[in-house]
Amino acid sequence: DNVIAIKAKDGKAEDVKAALEKRKEDVIQSFEQYLPDQYEKAQKGLVITKGNYVFLVIVGEAEQIDQDMNKAKEIVDSYFS
Repeated sequence: DNVIAIKAKDGKAEDVKAALEKRKEDVIQSFEQYLPDQYEKAQKGLVITKGNYVFLVIVGEAEQIDQDMNKAKEIVDSYFS
């Protein structure tokens, strides 16, 4: 699992988002040739931007990855309502 939360400096959120998207791609590639359940989980990972806060979330159990990712997004969203 990967959970990264970063508070970017003003005007830098897009740079942080790009870096976290790159990290997500690196994780996907690391599982591409083996561990298909981890590969699927990495593919479904999310980069969420809320103002200056940027999150990378790759979490969950293989058999319920969609529900776990939705729950993680709801938790992040709940702090910015």
